[in-house]
Amino acid sequence: MQAILPLVYLAAGWLLARSGVDWRSLASRLLSVVVIPTVIVMHVVGTDSRLALVMVSAVVWMLLMLALGSASSRDPVEKLCFGYLNIGWLGLPVAAAALDRSAVGVVTTFYVTSSILGNTLGPAWLRRSAPTAPADRAGSDGSRLARPWRDAARTPSLRALVAGLCLRPLGPWLAQHASWLAHGATFLLGMMILGSWLAHAPLRAADLWRALPRSALRAALSVLVLGTIGAAGALGGAPAMRITPAVVVLLSILPPAANIVVLETAALRTGRSAPLIAAGTVWSLAAIALYMAYAIL
Repeated sequence: MQAILPLVYLAAGWLLARSGVDWRSLASRLLSVVVIPTVIVMHVVGTDSRLALVMVSAVVWMLLMLALGSASSRDPVEKLCFGYLNIGWLGLPVAAAALDRSAVGVVTTFYVTSSILGNTLGPAWLRRSAPTAPADRAGSDGSRLARPWRDAARTPSLRALVAGLCLRPLGPWLAQHASWLAHGATFLLGMMILGSWLAHAPLRAADLWRALPRSALRAALSVLVLGTIGAAGALGGAPAMRITPAVVVLLSILPPAANIVVLETAALRTGRSAPLIAAGTVWSLAAIALYMAYAIL
């Protein structure tokens, strides 16, 4: 049931939009400012300190994938779609169904890390591409390079990370009494917003064929990066960094995060990422079907 929930919520958002209700901007603002920061706080508070090295490896993986995405496209939306993947809303349900508990813990840590980075760096990069964004022609090269990081430091997600680190001593109490805050709303609203955008920007066959080589390239590069990180961790004697081949493949075949359209809606009031995400999700679902079949057999 968990594996089909993304499609259920996607269809619900599509039907809502087709009925004439346009709630995308309000829902995106709610997710960006309230819901996602709350989820980040709760995950940081509850993260096992033994998985700190996994979190470091996830940071390296995502930053390298973003850099590789920059090499293949200068469009910030396409760049974000290349390096920010749908671990929380698609990867985790598949991991829970096909992998053991330790592997699910690794995938969860990758989700938390990618969520923090994606929701921190993503809005800063997207806002700088807006037509109304101030030009950075004045000033030194150093100041222009530092500007995206200063913008990222002002995002609610980075503040949520700091708050989560400060609240770690209260982790056991929060896990017992407030764990419900870290579930539900992000998954539900994010997929519904994506569905709403798809109602206004339908997926075409051309989008699917355009996404195929990019999805294959992303998967191949991700396997290479994650395989190298996992091998380095194993050789270095860090058990927590032993990223199994099953985890490597699962993370690498995931599509762009549905939350990218939320960030884009909040930052740019556009939805160009919707067909990119949807097309990547179609190819990813095909790959995941093969992955699940192999896991079952």
